[in-house]
Amino acid sequence: MVEHLRRRGLVGGTHSSRLGVALVMTAMMSFLPAYNVAASVDEGLFDGVQVVMAPYSANPAIHQDGTIVAGEYDQNGTYKTSDTQLTVMLMHDNASLYVAISGPAWGWLALGISSNMTVGMGFVVVGAVGGTYVTEERFVSEVSGTVVFPTVQPSGEKTIEKFGWMQHGADVVAELKLSLESPLWSLSTGQVYATVIASNSTVGYSLPSIVSGGQIHYLGGYLLRSQDNPETIKTLFSGEISSVPGYVALALIAIGTVAILYEYVFRRGRR
Repeated sequence: MVEHLRRRGLVGGTHSSRLGVALVMTAMMSFLPAYNVAASVDEGLFDGVQVVMAPYSANPAIHQDGTIVAGEYDQNGTYKTSDTQLTVMLMHDNASLYVAISGPAWGWLALGISSNMTVGMGFVVVGAVGGTYVTEERFVSEVSGTVVFPTVQPSGEKTIEKFGWMQHGADVVAELKLSLESPLWSLSTGQVYATVIASNSTVGYSLPSIVSGGQIHYLGGYLLRSQDNPETIKTLFSGEISSVPGYVALALIAIGTVAILYEYVFRRGRR
């Protein structure tokens, strides 16, 4: 890179100037974010939210039968709601998002993900209706403290690929296989997406049309890449990052700037 700039006449040919530019460029590169975080998650309702991960598996042994067996899901993709004690587990294989919802008999749960907050957010709603559990796809054009679920018109391209549920004593388990590319959203790895989990224990004659207040949990959702280390990503999102690399970068910039000034001000000023 430095040699290219030198050939273009943008950097002097002496050792000190090349060294200075190299140090500054190295320091600036260290400030670049390692992960592409969607801007929508850092604003408004999603400012400083917890990020829930969806681990990657090339061949997940997951069956949408309402029964979770040991090792079926990765614990790194687990989120538990504090108010309803529901557990949501996520995993993906670069084509589908696998979701498991479990906990004491619950009325309904809505999982929302947005790949473009300026357009809206897609929701998959699962709930008890008429003695069984059903699921529907909804799309919300505006996410706020109150979310209104409109009725989704039938579409030939579905987000929900498979769905199953089972009652286990006092607990209910529902499992879904969702497409990452659908009318509701377009999801890819290495990005954080605005995510909403809303739930309630109320059982009705239909799935909810409006949710608000404590029913809604605002989160970030991150699809792990195959090369990602879950523990490293957890540390990144929790903000537990050492300030040492930042100080090193600032020192490199200072040293590089001095080298460049020495070349262009002191040495060339004497010519």
